[in-house]
Amino acid sequence: MNEKHFDKILFELRRKQIPVDYKAVLTPSNRKWSVLMLMLELTKEKNSFRQGN
Repeated sequence: MNEKHFDKILFELRRKQIPVDYKAVLTPSNRKWSVLMLMLELTKEKNSFRQGN
């Protein structure tokens, strides 16, 4: 999926007020992670952000 298509999808989600709780960018560090590992890391990040860390 190219960036323009992805931006359009995000725009439509916002327009329809559909919440997106988790977003990630592919990086050299996470490119080989499983979906489970990615979700665990995103959850840790989200919890840390909520706590102000």
